[in-house]
Amino acid sequence: MKKIFLSLVLAMSMLMSFCPIINIKVSASGEDNLELSMYLEGSKIEYEFVNMEDYKLISLNHHANGVLIKRIPPTCTKRGYDVYKVCFLGESKIYVVEIPPTGHNYSKKWKVSKQATCIEAGEEYRICKNKGCKSVDKREIQPTGHNFSDEWIVGEEPTCTQPGEEYKQCQNNGCTVRETREMQ
Repeated sequence: MKKIFLSLVLAMSMLMSFCPIINIKVSASGEDNLELSMYLEGSKIEYEFVNMEDYKLISLNHHANGVLIKRIPPTCTKRGYDVYKVCFLGESKIYVVEIPPTGHNYSKKWKVSKQATCIEAGEEYRICKNKGCKSVDKREIQPTGHNFSDEWIVGEEPTCTQPGEEYKQCQNNGCTVRETREMQ
């Protein structure tokens, strides 16, 4: 029984080893890499799209090991592809597994590009850290609002005929805005 099993395993491995060697040129085009073309010596090759779980099942069910023959890496916004050749009983079949976009990997620290003032919004940004990506994420910094002192300062003393004036000065750097009120 063991001899029959070993003979069968040997025969299967020999059949698999006679799988034709194919050299494939793979290219992807289109805005989101949907157009995938494969050629062997000038002739277009048929292939099948599968997800990774299905590809693993195909390999297991056929007791065949697939060989990664081409990887088109995903970017932050575009999908990529792994192209596998699976050989079983002397036949090659090509499977393409889609790799989802990685998404942006922005730095956690924001950098200020425009400082907010009492009345004007500012801006801060961060840059994607993924290789080759130049995407910038920006957000607004809300105006700080005025920061008036607690104490009123006398600007003009009142007279018998004229009311006086007192004020509070905004304490934010560079701001000259005052809040005023009449004094009796």
